[in-house]
Amino acid sequence: VNVLTIVPSEFLCFDESMVKYYGKHGCKQFLKGKPIRFGYKIWSLNTDTGYLINFEIFQGKNTTTNETYSKLFGKSAAPLVSMLDEIPQDELPYQLFFDNLFTSPALMKHLKDRGYGSTGTVRINRLPKDCPLSSKKDMQNESRGSFQCKIEKEDGIFVARWKDNSVVTVASTSYGIEPIASVKRFSQSEKKYLHIQQPFVIKQYNHHMGGTDLMDEDISTHRIGIRGKKWWWPLFTWLIDLGTTNAWRLLRLSGNKMTKLTFRREIVQCYLTRYKTPPALPGPSTSRKVFVAKNKNSLRYDGLHHYVIPTEKRRRCANRLCSSVGRTACKKCDVGLCVKCFENYHKLQ
Repeated sequence: VNVLTIVPSEFLCFDESMVKYYGKHGCKQFLKGKPIRFGYKIWSLNTDTGYLINFEIFQGKNTTTNETYSKLFGKSAAPLVSMLDEIPQDELPYQLFFDNLFTSPALMKHLKDRGYGSTGTVRINRLPKDCPLSSKKDMQNESRGSFQCKIEKEDGIFVARWKDNSVVTVASTSYGIEPIASVKRFSQSEKKYLHIQQPFVIKQYNHHMGGTDLMDEDISTHRIGIRGKKWWWPLFTWLIDLGTTNAWRLLRLSGNKMTKLTFRREIVQCYLTRYKTPPALPGPSTSRKVFVAKNKNSLRYDGLHHYVIPTEKRRRCANRLCSSVGRTACKKCDVGLCVKCFENYHKLQ
């Protein structure tokens, strides 16, 4: 399935991810404060539930980014705009969330003109110098839960500054200050929980921003443990884990409550059933029978490529209600089946 054709949520987040690698390679990066500090850096566009839509491996100077986008929005934000060029535009407007590494007024105005809403934390040096908000130093002296907000009328960019443990500044073209929420925070000085005010734009950002971190968490839970010495091996195993995680996320959207571990086991059992003949081992041949996995229901009832084939030896029919012995079998399931039982055997009763 091409992930670019499926966008299962209107809430998208853009962030950087890491693939662990400790060898020597020009693309290896070090990111302080990340769970994986050494490895390949991946620009990731995810839904807020962790489903990956598009990605790009950071390659330093050799990264194939659009030069026009790099000049307008910076080298970090250019991959985001390039990825948006490739996803379906039928379900606009999408709501985009990103952190202060990418946020700038120029990027938010561009996204708004294209029909995207955007929300992100913003660095002080990227705000206009005449922005009438109180300075971060002055806000630090305010009580917890205090906030200020302004709106840039020409481009419609809303900016809010909120005091929590620290002062955070968020810009948005989609959300404002209302409705104001009440959140619970622990006060170290008073040794108790307090209820403080939280602007709506902050609430939306906190709720939808963690999609890339969710993807990293899903992959790390049952990561492929086979190690290799080639530089590309971590990326190869990461892609397999990623495909499995994406498929599991789509399964969950359909209402199925299967766990990640059970889902991975189902995939493994399907492949073991399909490719069940192990390679021949070196040395003298043995007459011992090789263990063959039993046919899984996921193959039996999938309705694809089940054909009646003749067999040299007579085989007992796999249908429990039939006791006949014949020379026909199912090619995919590799079980003996008489012609009259073939259709009923592959129907889920």
